Amino acid sequence: MVAMESRELCTYCMSGYLQGGACTGCGRSAEQEKQRPLQTLPARCLLGGGQYYLGRVLGSGGFGITYLAWDKANGRKTVVKELFPRHLVSREENNAAVRVQEGLRGDFQHSMLRFQQEAQALYELRGVPEIINVHRLFEENGTAYYVMEYLDGQDLKGYLAKNGTMSWEQFKAPAHMMLKALKAVHERQMIHRDISPDNIFMLRGGGAKLIDFGNARSYMSASPL
Repeated sequence: MVAMESRELCTYCMSGYLQGGACTGCGRSAEQEKQRPLQTLPARCLLGGGQYYLGRVLGSGGFGITYLAWDKANGRKTVVKELFPRHLVSREENNAAVRVQEGLRGDFQHSMLRFQQEAQALYELRGVPEIINVHRLFEENGTAYYVMEYLDGQDLKGYLAKNGTMSWEQFKAPAHMMLKALKAVHERQMIHRDISPDNIFMLRGGGAKLIDFGNARSYMSASPL
């Protein structure tokens, strides 16, 4: 579903509005907003029955695309992750629907099941302060989406690249938070299987959260969730 707001939110920051060709919040021009990776959904596309107003692309990898979004029902920034395995699917320009390549429907359905299991695992952990919250899972455009809380900051990998190494005194608090996150995960008979700087998110106001449960497994059987 694609629609335009009468008063256009800036798709880069989701804090200001476009006025006179530029954002009243971050100052970016409307032309800068148009720069997007190929095969991603267009800015201002509405998803989830019109609830989520898409902004800039936060990440685009081999299996999924992550968008900044505005949750119109709750009046807040959020993040929408779309299942988009590039080796299995494609999308035509100006068409939101995902097209599965001929003969690969079974592989795509397996990818969708894993994606939904990842979202469900995170949803069951909602409310754990040290783990990113998932608000909603839904299907649309021939694929699946899940909606997460918006986090202000950057992952530990990016933080270290920008700021250099951390002393134990600096990392002690985030490390303790990750141990609390893993305790909550293990109490639900799950293992994360991908603790790395990419998946530890350092919050701008202090603290850290564990993100990305794409490799999580059942603790008892070591099988996919």
